[in-house]
Amino acid sequence: MSPSRTPLSTATTRNLISVCRWLCRCSVDGEVSITVRDQGTGFDPHAVPDPTIAENRISPRGRGIYMMRALMDEVLFKEGGAGVQMRKKSNIASPSSAVAVTARLPKEERNVAQDLNRRAVSQ
Repeated sequence: MSPSRTPLSTATTRNLISVCRWLCRCSVDGEVSITVRDQGTGFDPHAVPDPTIAENRISPRGRGIYMMRALMDEVLFKEGGAGVQMRKKSNIASPSSAVAVTARLPKEERNVAQDLNRRAVSQ
């Protein structure tokens, strides 16, 4: 299993896939909305350890919420953490969208992302 888990893969690894519900909606303007809900007990998303601090960087788990928050425009945990709703606006018309995403990353990852963006633009 990949070290970074998505809500759907987390539900799968808990053997809850038969009771996991998900919905994906795409609008004509390019916005995507994804909702995942399982029948588990939920969790406190604020209690999840920060994967960017030194002692958590080598952990094989705990990056899913971090990645959702970094990549999506909106992440809302519902029903005591048993459900999550994510929304991503289209960034096709906005070349500065990569800058907006990288601004939410910690400094080390932001430097790497900015370097990759510069390389992509120069090619």
